[in-house]
Amino acid sequence: VRELPREKIAVEKGQEQYVALTFSKNMEQEKLEILMRDDEQTDVQVRLPERLFAPVKKGTMVGEVVYTLNGETLKTYPVYAKDSVRKIDFIWCFDIIKQKYCMKDGG
Repeated sequence: VRELPREKIAVEKGQEQYVALTFSKNMEQEKLEILMRDDEQTDVQVRLPERLFAPVKKGTMVGEVVYTLNGETLKTYPVYAKDSVRKIDFIWCFDIIKQKYCMKDGG
């Protein structure tokens, strides 16, 4: 798996609705090579939550990709938040209201 099935996760109570996801740098550079019989197949599990709760800090581990063979874990790669998402606060709400009000007067 070089690409995640989801590129982002919803963030509740955040100043952004979603946060992008990224693999560790090791995942992008590393190859997983194993010797298998013809009848064997690796399983790949992507473990990600449905949503996160703000604040989310860039670089926080939010999930993992796990490679298994016959029920035995071969390798686990962490999945990280690509960016930070701040929690909604009064100042952010005030700025949103101010922007909407100013746009209403200007248009």
